[in-house]
Amino acid sequence: RNPLICFVMYFAFLITLPVLGMLIGGVSFVFILMTLLGGVGTILGPLVGATVVVTLQSYLSNGPLGEWVHVILGVIFVLCVLLFRSGIVGWVERLIKRNFK
Repeated sequence: RNPLICFVMYFAFLITLPVLGMLIGGVSFVFILMTLLGGVGTILGPLVGATVVVTLQSYLSNGPLGEWVHVILGVIFVLCVLLFRSGIVGWVERLIKRNFK
């Protein structure tokens, strides 16, 4: 009975390992950062966020801060969560509403 339980647990671990690798790795982090940076709840937000993140990654990885790309993106992620909740699109919408009211 114990070998069967161990086999089932091992099989479940092998199935979930690639999924966990993608979630824990940089793939899902970048998608979440793109959405947060651009703005949640809009169609234009993730597109703007994707443009900014990809451009930033390319610029930083080719420059002198190439090894610090993930750290810088992590700091941007924390700042977006704490201070910049509506993203770039939400900020632009508020700016337009304030100036053209």
